[in-house]
Amino acid sequence: MAISAVFLARRPPVYVLGAAAGPGTPVPAVALPSGSGLVPASWKRVSRTRTQLVRQIAYVLAGEGAAATIRRYLVMVLLACGTVEITIGREAG
Repeated sequence: MAISAVFLARRPPVYVLGAAAGPGTPVPAVALPSGSGLVPASWKRVSRTRTQLVRQIAYVLAGEGAAATIRRYLVMVLLACGTVEITIGREAG
């Protein structure tokens, strides 16, 4: 009874709202500093062919778009980008 009173209240406590936001909420806050630290090294590694540059820009745009819109699925977008890059690397090598 007490739990339902907390969850069904007009203004639940802040800690209840924070818990309801889910574990996906802090992902963009962690991913942004991590990603910004990796970008310079990634740009140096790209051999500057047109296809690599297009892929690199597509990955950045996909990550930024996911962080801004579908926050809790940002990790899935980043994993998809990594999978594409690994697949392309294996086919080339």
